[in-house]
Amino acid sequence: MKILMLGPSNSKIYKHLFAFGDHVICCQEKLDIEEVISANYDFILSYGYRYILPKEIVHFYKNKIINLHISYLPWNRGADPNFWSFMDDTPKGVSIHFIDEGIDTGDVIFQERVNFGNIEKHTFDTTYQLLKETIENLFIAKWADIKKGIYNKKKQLGLGSYHKVKDKEPYLHILSEGWSTKLSTLKKQKLKGSESKVENIYVEGLKIGAQQSPFIIAEMSGNHNQSLERALSIVEAAAQSGVHALKIQTYKADTMTLDVDNQDFHISDPESLWKGNSLYSLYQEAYTPWEWHKPIFERARELGMIAFSTPFDETAVDFLEELEVPLYKIASFENNDIPLIKKVASTGKPMIISTGMATVAELDETIRAAREAGCKDIILLKCTSTYPATADNTNILTIPHMKDLFDVQVGLSDHTMGTGVAVASVALGATVIEKHFTLSRADGGVDSAFSMETQEMKALVEETERAWQALGSVTYGPTEKEKASLKFRRSIYVAEDIKAGEKFTKENIRVIRPGYGLEPKYYEIVLGKEAKKDLERGIPLRLGDF
Repeated sequence: MKILMLGPSNSKIYKHLFAFGDHVICCQEKLDIEEVISANYDFILSYGYRYILPKEIVHFYKNKIINLHISYLPWNRGADPNFWSFMDDTPKGVSIHFIDEGIDTGDVIFQERVNFGNIEKHTFDTTYQLLKETIENLFIAKWADIKKGIYNKKKQLGLGSYHKVKDKEPYLHILSEGWSTKLSTLKKQKLKGSESKVENIYVEGLKIGAQQSPFIIAEMSGNHNQSLERALSIVEAAAQSGVHALKIQTYKADTMTLDVDNQDFHISDPESLWKGNSLYSLYQEAYTPWEWHKPIFERARELGMIAFSTPFDETAVDFLEELEVPLYKIASFENNDIPLIKKVASTGKPMIISTGMATVAELDETIRAAREAGCKDIILLKCTSTYPATADNTNILTIPHMKDLFDVQVGLSDHTMGTGVAVASVALGATVIEKHFTLSRADGGVDSAFSMETQEMKALVEETERAWQALGSVTYGPTEKEKASLKFRRSIYVAEDIKAGEKFTKENIRVIRPGYGLEPKYYEIVLGKEAKKDLERGIPLRLGDF
């Protein structure tokens, strides 16, 4: 195989390619466009190359130019990715991706997170060397698959981050010993997000945390009514509403319950939407066929949403791992299923856990099990497990208490109608909002009665973001934008013509708008004093006037 390697010939990558019989040509200089195109290489591999590829080469070699990037894309595209991963407190890792016309924006085919352990023992250089070793080992392990086209291309969702070389200049004082500077010397105030003990969570380029607008999840549940076409329409409508993520549920009737005909397995609650159903028949009606998951996820990703699911048993977790979901949700009725919690946690991916019905002791047990099994990114959702729920039974004051009690982010899984409860929860610190979603409640469906329609979900996205923006910070005095309004405050003005030596009275001076005169607090002091000069009606009173 004929390969053009853009990078040093003394690297581990070059030696591997050469050892396995690939014909490799190395280049570290700017490329001649015609020469490279006429050479008709099988692959172009970029590793540590410092020039931007000409668009003519990118177009000609589409899906044949691979870059080895020492960051966890889409975070820290561009220059000095390792430096910015610490300065911006973003995920640490490496990525193998195709090159397109953007800078480090092409589809990712392989990624690996890196845990540095006790970071204070490291320097920028030692972490870079570990990342370099990781990317080289990852490429060597995957090169045979890359040549055969065995990989899943993933678009880089979310904004991520991008830096130019000059962006580092204001922080050069931090690098007192260059790249040998110990990370322990970094001042905490220079690290974004360090003010909060509850850390940000990163999912496919999106940051979830108190410093971001709420992460909004549209839950499809069984509202597809057993139609894949309708399911895909729900995905498209969710994207139109502006949500960040589309979630489904992964189970079969046989993995949820038993097909047994006795009262234990029948819903007899007269207030239930599903009264009269057996559990087995309800789950048969509501489940999402497993063969639908891939097209649903692919459509969601194409539309810029994060796609994931709630598994209900270990087989569902194994299945979802094959589909490379980026995070998991645990339903309220499963938050006491410790074996399931451990199975999901063992993937190392973020977990969102609904807390309906759970006591403090049960939640503590669940969180401990998740953490011990390998999950460090946990979000709890305050949830009331009634369908629909009412605002007076939602108790969202639990949100800040839960956050402090378990040292995690907290959001809301909301089964109430409308947006009021969700908006209020954001004011109390909710970072995630989950709502059931359908095309139209009139179409029916197992969860349609308490699901949002497109325009309602759009309003939820807008209003929760507005609520988050309104939080701001504790502030007194005029803001920058308020300063222009100071002139419309009240002040003391001359209300009638006043001669020099005449006393100030309530008739000839008044506290009115605008605010160019003395402050109103001097009004009673001025009354009874004599004017030092003639004053005309309509002029602001000054200290030198009496």
